[in-house]
Amino acid sequence: MNLSTLLCSLNEGDARDKSIIPGWLLFFIVLFLLPSVKLKAEGSKDFFGYPGYRMFLDTRDPQQLKVYANVGEYINVGASHVGIQGGFIAVYRPDGSLHSVFADTGAVSGKAIIFNSIQELNGPTGGGTLGGPGYDPGVVQVQTGEEGIWTVIFDYPSYSNAGFNNILNNDPWTRANNQPNSRRVVLAWDITVSQGGAGNDVGSTLLEGRVYSNEH
Repeated sequence: MNLSTLLCSLNEGDARDKSIIPGWLLFFIVLFLLPSVKLKAEGSKDFFGYPGYRMFLDTRDPQQLKVYANVGEYINVGASHVGIQGGFIAVYRPDGSLHSVFADTGAVSGKAIIFNSIQELNGPTGGGTLGGPGYDPGVVQVQTGEEGIWTVIFDYPSYSNAGFNNILNNDPWTRANNQPNSRRVVLAWDITVSQGGAGNDVGSTLLEGRVYSNEH
């Protein structure tokens, strides 16, 4: 069974009864239990177009997403849960040391937050010198000696097995109305590598195919 068939068959169950395959479980199955599938997704936007319910990212277990970046490139990150119930994004260098935490506090307040489906679909193009329709990203520039596989974690300070309402996969959404106000799931997330500047800089180029996961 290929990825497209699996998504369709699982989501047909969702359409009949949300309790059959919750959105977060579907996301987990697709992203973490299919090691033979080489995902080239940059984020949740890449699941648009599939039928059924939204594939929330569940934070019950550590979800380490990996991204390859060269010296001089930029890693742009964002998610809908940042700053809600302490939600954060942590970015680690290839040597395992922590580079940045984006939690809507301090100098990075307002950064790395995806506020709605329009920003999700347009990627890290908001703010900066570009001022596009996407989200205003948290940005990490790769320095000399830091080329390699970086780790990005979307998480909360603790986990709460709280219920939440799912939405259809292709429905428009807003952070205020649809990102659960609990320490459990992430509605939307993005990791995009860019060249020539951050994703929201004029003249930069957004790259594809750099993100994957080694969690099983």
